[in-house]
Amino acid sequence: MTHIEWLVGKILEFDPNLWLVSVTDHPDMTIDQWLELRLKWGVEKGFVWFEFDRHNVPQKAVCMRPVSEEILEEISLDYTGSVWDYDSDGQIVFIDFRYGPGSIPFVWDLCRLTGRKEVAYHHHQRIKRVKLDKVPRVAELLKGA
Repeated sequence: MTHIEWLVGKILEFDPNLWLVSVTDHPDMTIDQWLELRLKWGVEKGFVWFEFDRHNVPQKAVCMRPVSEEILEEISLDYTGSVWDYDSDGQIVFIDFRYGPGSIPFVWDLCRLTGRKEVAYHHHQRIKRVKLDKVPRVAELLKGA
């Protein structure tokens, strides 16, 4: 099993309702095939990140992409219709998905690496936005700083 197949499995495990989704622009594709294509595209663009253990087994994964205010509005109106949209000059990082133990600090560190100042993500069916400098580093939390 490849790391892409592993992540497709985790996404479908997280939301089994996705099996009921039909791929409107490619009716010959199943949802797992479509997700695999989306993730491969994301890896090529640098939007999908993995962390592996010492045996090269994936442990964490993050899917995120740079977006503009306009794309963020599209995401809030039609997430599935906007999963291929990104703006390489966008000033917001949108987190599509994260998985694995310790993936929260992993995703914040990845977001910091982009140099963007704001992060957005879905939470309880709504888009949440946060300034990245307001997110404490896990190391700082553990030290009580």
